[in-house]
Amino acid sequence: MNRNIGDNAPRNCLESLSDVILALNKKYCDSLYRWMSVVLADDDYPSHRASSELKQQFIKFVLRLCEATLETLSHILTHFNTYHYSSLLMSFVHKIMPVAAIADNLQQISTSGEFTEDNQELLAATYSLFVSVGETHTALILLALLSERKEERDTCFKLFSIALSCSNAPGEYPIHETYSAGSFSFWYILQVRKSSFSFFFNLASFILRTIQNSWKTPIQDILSLFQNTSAIPPEKAAWVVLEILTVIPEETLSLPQADKSSVHHELESSITLVTSLIDSLLQHSDPEVVRQSVNCARAWSQLGIPLPSCEPLFSHLIQIALGSWNNESGE
Repeated sequence: MNRNIGDNAPRNCLESLSDVILALNKKYCDSLYRWMSVVLADDDYPSHRASSELKQQFIKFVLRLCEATLETLSHILTHFNTYHYSSLLMSFVHKIMPVAAIADNLQQISTSGEFTEDNQELLAATYSLFVSVGETHTALILLALLSERKEERDTCFKLFSIALSCSNAPGEYPIHETYSAGSFSFWYILQVRKSSFSFFFNLASFILRTIQNSWKTPIQDILSLFQNTSAIPPEKAAWVVLEILTVIPEETLSLPQADKSSVHHELESSITLVTSLIDSLLQHSDPEVVRQSVNCARAWSQLGIPLPSCEPLFSHLIQIALGSWNNESGE
């Protein structure tokens, strides 16, 4: 089978589906407009009530269509494989920035006393688009802040501004808190990432840029260093190693495309050591070490590197998930 045909099939299908949906929406809007024109032109028809009902129906349709579109964009931009395409992702985030105007307009409507349930759902969907992108790609956003490209830096600051606007959204608890509280997790994740950004990201960047030529076995050396030291408490040493290992896959996003394949190969050679360490630390008595072990496992799994002999690792992850669920259910 021609690979190009296979690769293009999903795109062609999506384009055809988009054309059909757009055609249907256009027909619906055109039909509604024509009915409104007929009603308004008939002097003997109780046009005021009819046109008002048609107007409300049209507005509701537009709001729901817009909400569904925003949710679809959110699903696309937060897909677990999007981190492979960091430059393309940042360009998409830049392109959706004008959508924030929807939230600004709805905020103004909310102060006029005409804030309907449909308005609220659309506002929540608008904020959710930007907040979910920020939560999913926090590391990429922090890296983009250091970019030499002004467009990327401006996009990040606009994203922060939108999240602030979401936090400051007016409304009464608990009716409108569904969207104004939506950015709390984004700020928390951003704060956690930022606190370790300087040291761990700089070290990860150094490792990835020297792994091919100068520092041939950085991961093995780091594991050996922290596992054999008595100057640091064992749980603290474990936490530091896990932080470094968690950041390394994320830092590969900033590498030039030409270097990614060779670095990927080098990281693959260390996967057995990494999974073995994670597996042992998942059984640690310190909950913070266990939590960071789970994060590290997630980061390395997203590299797309085959995980050898990972059945014990998966078993421990399942046990942790079930244990957390049972504890929460018990409370």
